[in-house]
Amino acid sequence: MELWLPEHFAIDGASAGLLADIAETARQIDQYRPLPADAVTRIEDDLLAERVYSSNAIEGNTLDLRETVMVLKEGVNAVTKKREARITCSTIEGTRV
Repeated sequence: MELWLPEHFAIDGASAGLLADIAETARQIDQYRPLPADAVTRIEDDLLAERVYSSNAIEGNTLDLRETVMVLKEGVNAVTKKREARITCSTIEGTRV
């Protein structure tokens, strides 16, 4: 596989403008680093919920995102769709790091 270096690309004006916007946005975001621990925890929890919900939805699980979050926080008894809640719990066992 060949490595493509930046000199292999020609950047037009529109692309250069977009890259400059991205660099400026990244610079502004970096001013807020490091994020507070509670913000990191909220982001990680939201990402986990979205990932579990999406994975289960692909497999036909009918729990909505709110129900998925309830299962993740409170366990199987939090929702009435117990079979799907158990599937959700078994899904997260493999995703927690």
